[in-house]
Amino acid sequence: MRTREMKLKHYGITFEENKWALEQARLKENEKLVRLAAEQSNPDIADGIIRSLMIGESFDKMNKDIDMNIKRDDFYAYRRQATYIFWILLNGRELDRENIDRSDNDYSL
Repeated sequence: MRTREMKLKHYGITFEENKWALEQARLKENEKLVRLAAEQSNPDIADGIIRSLMIGESFDKMNKDIDMNIKRDDFYAYRRQATYIFWILLNGRELDRENIDRSDNDYSL
């Protein structure tokens, strides 16, 4: 399936998980993960994806300020892909934190 045709359901992300990911994307502490996800999705429009995910700026507003040089549908397809990558990165970080917490409480000899 082409990236343009991929919806969040194709990535296995529910509405609630997407909402959570977008809330997390607006946190300053997650800026590096957002940047990495955007770069992995499409390096040519990564700055626009970052602006969209972190501050909620729409494609139409960005396209008025600067020529995005991409179709609206394609932009949002790469934004969905970046959201999916970001969601994976967040879940991986959370699992890592859980493992660290467990190892801190490991009293085995």
